[in-house]
Amino acid sequence: HLELVNVKAEAMGGDVVRVRADVINTGKLGTTVLKGATGYHAQYPLRLYISGAEEILNREGVKEFSGLDALESQKLEWFVRAKPGTELTITATHPKGGVAKATVNV
Repeated sequence: HLELVNVKAEAMGGDVVRVRADVINTGKLGTTVLKGATGYHAQYPLRLYISGAEEILNREGVKEFSGLDALESQKLEWFVRAKPGTELTITATHPKGGVAKATVNV
């Protein structure tokens, strides 16, 4: 079960905004379910992306992780160009961990 927490947007000057969040697996199993599962259909990446910005200034618009163990978290950061009042949405998705979304206003 994925959750997005500590979601914050900080104006850096002009229309540049730093967006930070943590994704955490609050489930009792890791997203890979079995540590020894190495088959083609056994492992899917955890994907995280941000939408609503005029431009993503990072090299990575979509971040991918091999997975999260139970109760493990990962810090995220994007630099984007967005006008004040813009609503940004961060989405975390994994076939076994589900989908989590969080929004923040610039």
